[in-house]
Amino acid sequence: MNKNIMGSILIIAASFFFATQAVFARHIKSDIMTMLAYTEAIFIFLIVIAILFKDKSLFVPPKNLSWVLISGIVLAFTMLTYLTAFRLTTFANAIFMHYTAPVFALVIAVVALKERFEWQTLAAILISLAGIFLLAGGYRFSSEHLTGIAVALLSGLLFAILINITKAIAGEMNYLTYMFYQAIPVFIIFSPLLLNAVPDANDLMLIGALAALVYIPGEIFFLAGTRRLKAQHVGMIAYSEILFVILFGWLFFREMPGNLVWLGGTLIVAAGAWIIKKESHQAR
Repeated sequence: MNKNIMGSILIIAASFFFATQAVFARHIKSDIMTMLAYTEAIFIFLIVIAILFKDKSLFVPPKNLSWVLISGIVLAFTMLTYLTAFRLTTFANAIFMHYTAPVFALVIAVVALKERFEWQTLAAILISLAGIFLLAGGYRFSSEHLTGIAVALLSGLLFAILINITKAIAGEMNYLTYMFYQAIPVFIIFSPLLLNAVPDANDLMLIGALAALVYIPGEIFFLAGTRRLKAQHVGMIAYSEILFVILFGWLFFREMPGNLVWLGGTLIVAAGAWIIKKESHQAR
């Protein structure tokens, strides 16, 4: 199997894990910010335990330490802006503007990483955005939503920056080392929220499961996939997360997709399949 196909499969696997956050969020009673703070605390604790058992030398700072730490800061503010956008505008606005990330990722990859511009990638992104526009619904573009739209757009830009930083520096760096040092600034930024409220025992169990069974494998698959794909393709393939969220809504909460959702989902799948097929042919 060539690296492009494998990279695409890994990003889709990461999207599958990250999409399960929606299921956990429905069952965790604590507010989203408290959930994130405790998830990050448990996440970094588990990474430390894993390194202690596997190889203590993985604590040695990597050569690109400053960029790994910067990626952690970008990750933290990506989550903060994305979640804040949901409070300032409609879900549809927030989702659509956040998922402009692949457009930004394409531009940054061409300018900063010197990847060759591919019109097929841009076309596939636009097709996927059309799909998202159809399946989300409920858009509001009046003046009272402009702040939320801007914040969501910022979250998309930050996610695009994160993709390109990861592509540029992850290289052959051990996953645990990368995740540990990336998690440090995220934990520092979210740590004040640990004092806001303490989740009950049931929530702590679910948050622990979220950190161990979703964030850790999801992050590993994301890093492994990003190593193999062009940065401009990572965000494009990551659109699959939206489809998994819809699937889980149907499986676990009996949220039956409407006709526009099916049409939008079909456009996203078609665009993703186009890019994967193109890359597989180029790799031969």
